[in-house]
Amino acid sequence: MQVRRLTTTHIAKWGNSLGLRLPKSVARAARLDEGDQVEVLVKNGPIVIRPSRPTYALCRARVQDHLESNLAAIQSHGDFKRTAIANKVDQL
Repeated sequence: MQVRRLTTTHIAKWGNSLGLRLPKSVARAARLDEGDQVEVLVKNGPIVIRPSRPTYALCRARVQDHLESNLAAIQSHGDFKRTAIANKVDQL
């Protein structure tokens, strides 16, 4: 983790909320651009602002359906057996 020089800024009123202007160097270091979404949380006192990155989750049932629907093709190659696929699904 790279730690950059401490930067200070001011909190300003923005409508009914408060706004924080990020210096360009901070935004660049965090790889943020105008319009990007961020997560804001308070963690044991300090405010933490971090880029909101999409997360991808696979449903076990969808994975199992996919594996079972492709089982014939997989077995025809002789690379995998049914038990190996079932074990992979059980590990999810």
